[in-house]
Amino acid sequence: MDLSKNNFTGPIPNDLGNAGKIEYLNISENQFNAVLPRNLWNSRILKIFSTGSAKLIGNIPDFVNGCQSLYKLELQGNSLNGLIPWDIGHCENLISFNLNHNSLTRIIP
Repeated sequence: MDLSKNNFTGPIPNDLGNAGKIEYLNISENQFNAVLPRNLWNSRILKIFSTGSAKLIGNIPDFVNGCQSLYKLELQGNSLNGLIPWDIGHCENLISFNLNHNSLTRIIP
């Protein structure tokens, strides 16, 4: 599902992680000025998640019990801060991720 470049604002719905049929989600280049929902990685079939320049703030939610299918993660160009979640290493299928142009810390596991 491509929702990029729509000038969406406000919070990202908390139940986004429960959208069980979405394999690809692109919310890049919007004006959210919001945090990523904590249950974002609950989807068992999400393979590609792209949020480049979506004006996201706050921390990246932990990946505990999530991200089984995720293989591409693009969070670049936002205002994310804090630690890179230690459990990103549990995303066994993750082959590509982009975290540049944020204020994240920690060595990538």
